[in-house]
Parts: sequence; structure tokens; C-alpha cells
Amino acid sequence: MRIRVRTLKRFLVVVGLAAGLLAVAVPALADFTGPDRDLSTWSWQRRQCDYQAEYDEPGPGGYYSCTLRLYRPPEANCPSGSNVGDYFNSTACVGWPG
Repeated sequence: MRIRVRTLKRFLVVVGLAAGLLAVAVPALADFTGPDRDLSTWSWQRRQCDYQAEYDEPGPGGYYSCTLRLYRPPEANCPSGSNVGDYFNSTACVGWPG
């Protein structure tokens, strides 16, 4: 009787493991056995242009700084500093002196 109980326990363990493996394997196979599918991806690249304007008025505590980040197409160059000067104003740079 004792041998039969151990054999039955081993059988149940093997059956349980097999059922668990089947539960994992069948959905995984279903992903690969479907019709041929075309996979297409799309990516967008851009150039990042960073600027910093500084204003240091005479005397103590008169230093102001403001940063700007622009994005351009990857084949385009970043604009020169003189071309982005209008972005640095008292609205964009809070506390910027007039």
C-alpha cells in the first residue's frame, strides 16, 4: 500500500508539471503559428538645440539666466544665437529685466 501511495503522488506531480508546461506552451505556440504578418515600425528623430541667455547687470545680485530648447529636423542645423534672440523676453524668462 505504501508503494502505491508514493507512486500515485509521483504520478500526480508529473501530471501537474506537464499540465503547467502545456498551459504555458500552447499560448506561446499560438503566437507563432498564425499567418505571416508584416511588421512595420516608425520612428521620428529630431535635433535638439540648447541655448542659454545670461544678463549680468552691474552691482551685486543682478545676474539673470534663461534657457531655451528648440527641436529641428535631423538634417537641419541649429539656428545661430543671434537668430533666437527674440525667444528670450520677459514673458518667456520670468523676472528677466526689461
